[in-house]
Amino acid sequence: MAAETEAQRRMALRQGDGRLRDRVESWADHLSMLLAQAEAELDFSDEDDVVVDLSVGLRAAKALALEMGQALADAARSDAMRDGFSVAIIGPPNAGKSSLLNRLVGHDAALVSDIPGTTRDAIEVRLDLDGTPARIIDTAGLRESSDPVEAMGIARARSAAARADMIMWLSVHEPPPPDVTALAIASQRDRFGTEALPAWAAGGVSIKSDELVSELLDRLRTAAQDGLNAGADLV
Repeated sequence: MAAETEAQRRMALRQGDGRLRDRVESWADHLSMLLAQAEAELDFSDEDDVVVDLSVGLRAAKALALEMGQALADAARSDAMRDGFSVAIIGPPNAGKSSLLNRLVGHDAALVSDIPGTTRDAIEVRLDLDGTPARIIDTAGLRESSDPVEAMGIARARSAAARADMIMWLSVHEPPPPDVTALAIASQRDRFGTEALPAWAAGGVSIKSDELVSELLDRLRTAAQDGLNAGADLV
């Protein structure tokens, strides 16, 4: 079983111990029994002393359908746990997105440059948030561009944001667009200070500040746990 985090390991063990298989077999047995009961009642429906009442079987079938529907929802959440909670970092060029990605994951995963438009494609890196799996996605800076390659990168950035479980808007001064729901973080706080955050920002960060990076990781950890832990148990 390939598991990258403790939460994934626990889920793999639960799914691998036969519990899900036993549950499916129980459903099959229950459905076979309900079908046999319905067929028997219908076969003897022409007998004068036999009263056909399918209501009990119908109620049992509805209850079973609800249980199976819940299991399908649980399976979808289990897929999310396996894939990890995805966070797309978006924002204008030179906001420090690539530098922040590298700081969060602890190594140089993305190329960093002062030249706007350096990031051309989405870069995805896995991160273990104290046992909760996450995927952090660095994206191209959002702006109007006549460069066709950069424009493709910007389109991919928007696509990555649309697919992500959570969007982090990172910018020095510029607020997120009104149509974007995101955790808005003001960057480069070592240069501009943390006491006077922009009104649009939920917090600030600087790659030079262990404290601010730790606070941001705590935010991401809480969001990931809230998003994934509901599906961690297959009943």
